[in-house]
Amino acid sequence: MQAGSIKDSLDKYSRIFKVLGEKNRLHIMSLLSKRELCVCELVDLLGISQSNVSQHLSKLKSVDLVRERRGKQWIFYSINEDKKEILGRVLELLPDVSTEIGKIDLDKNPERCRLD
Repeated sequence: MQAGSIKDSLDKYSRIFKVLGEKNRLHIMSLLSKRELCVCELVDLLGISQSNVSQHLSKLKSVDLVRERRGKQWIFYSINEDKKEILGRVLELLPDVSTEIGKIDLDKNPERCRLD
């Protein structure tokens, strides 16, 4: 690897780890590792405001860790599959969030984003 490409790689990974160095963003990534979610679901699971969730998603998207998919009136977020190699190692270290994901009860609110 040439010096320029080493520096470029280190810069890229530095930006990624800087973005991941925040607990809510790590929590979002852990949740998204289980399934695609919309902002309203993330708000419910994280217990933070919609604007905070959106800001965290924006930072994650800025380093290309998260993808979005539009469905009618909702936007769904998922992990960028192209980043699975680096994320896989990080996600393995995070606590299991399967129980949290199970708390999303779509039947309680017919207006949920899942019904697009």
